[in-house]
Amino acid sequence: PQAKGGTHLRQWIDASGGNWTLEDTPGQPAHGHKDETDETNEPKETKSLPEGCSKYEESYALYKARHGVDTHTIILEAEECLAQFRATTYRDAKTAYRGTQSSGMLSIKIPKSKMMRCMVLLEETPYGWDRPLAAANWHLELQVRVNGEPAADGVIKVHRISTAHSMTIDLRRQLGSSCRREDSVVTLSVTPYQQEEMRPCHINAENDCSPTEDWYGYPESMCETEPTCSGQLRNGSHRHPDGVSAVLASVIVF
Repeated sequence: PQAKGGTHLRQWIDASGGNWTLEDTPGQPAHGHKDETDETNEPKETKSLPEGCSKYEESYALYKARHGVDTHTIILEAEECLAQFRATTYRDAKTAYRGTQSSGMLSIKIPKSKMMRCMVLLEETPYGWDRPLAAANWHLELQVRVNGEPAADGVIKVHRISTAHSMTIDLRRQLGSSCRREDSVVTLSVTPYQQEEMRPCHINAENDCSPTEDWYGYPESMCETEPTCSGQLRNGSHRHPDGVSAVLASVIVF
């Protein structure tokens, strides 16, 4: 993981309060990475996409392409193109920190020298079409503290790009002007929803029973549809709290 300016995230992380693990970034290609000692964070050389992938670049192209081709084949082709697209466009994302509820806290020290607007952006790794069932929901299951205190109302905003989550933290709103005079510590921990508490599924605009709102992007297979869209998890869609994990891949401050 890298922070803005090429600083390795390890220099900002204190995992001594728990046991978050530093591991290989899931889904990232093994080839084309820069040397481990290279901290410039410069973009890799962009290569052309494989022949046939261009049909997935335009909006609704996937749906148009389904005519005469079974859905399973289209999904397999598109997943391969997505993997190729990652390999040719992503920056050097080799590793990320992963934690579950048993991992305790992960602390991120934010140097005052990096603060201009006192904003922090946290990002996880990208996913494919569906967000993994065991991926923590940053809207609801990732707890944030600033200098040991719970984040106040309006300090945190969770964003979604496709099925990946990110989070902005407004330190000035929490700490005032001291965010530029003193180092700050942002602490993360995972608190999964109990399965019986979850109501992720609703009827969407296409009249399908699928995860919506804060649960958008999770697989439709998690939804109970018989006899109606009840909002509950489908029996057999096991999402044990102990297996729910959050992944932190990058921290950007400005």
